[in-house]
Parts: sequence; structure tokens; C-alpha cells
Amino acid sequence: MTFSVTTSSTFSIIHARYLSSKVAADMHLCAQYYGKPTEARVREYAEELAQYLNAGYLQEYEFGYKKDGKRIVCCDIRWMRTVISRRTTGRQDCPYVDVTGAVFSIS
Repeated sequence: MTFSVTTSSTFSIIHARYLSSKVAADMHLCAQYYGKPTEARVREYAEELAQYLNAGYLQEYEFGYKKDGKRIVCCDIRWMRTVISRRTTGRQDCPYVDVTGAVFSIS
């Protein structure tokens, strides 16, 4: 006796919001360490990211700090997620660093 199972799923705004919630969790961690972004901005960024993911417009999403026009890169401080087939990969956790004079940035 043999049998096979086929499953399929359609990517939806629910999936996009789930993925963006992972980025939002990282942003909350960033805010806890460095004071930015605010709770309200995290919610705005998460929804914006979910909309872009749902529409298929996004390949990478990065946030962190910039100083003198240059980003402070991990393992100084930078969080980045690469979107491949609408899944997120590449989370980088960074320890506390001095961001005096740096500005919060999303690209």
C-alpha cells in the first residue's frame, strides 16, 4: 500500500505579517539596547515591511545605526534580513556597542 500527499499554500498578508513580526522583535531588542526606534515606529515599520513583502517588492531589509554617513556594521551593530522566496534569513544578533553620535537608519 502506498499513498502520496500534496500540499500547497498561497503567500498572504498573514504570512507577510508573521515574517515582519520577526524583524519587529529585532527592532524591539535594538530599542531596548539603544533607545530607538520607538514602539510606535516599530509598529509602523513592521506594517510597512509586511505590505512590501506581500507585494513581493523586497529583497533585503536592514536597520541599525549610521555615523558619519557610514553604517556601524556587525558585530558592532546592524540587523539585516534577506528575503528569499518570502522567507527571512540572515539574522545577526549584536552585542551592545557605543552608538554615541550615530543615527538610527533603515534601508
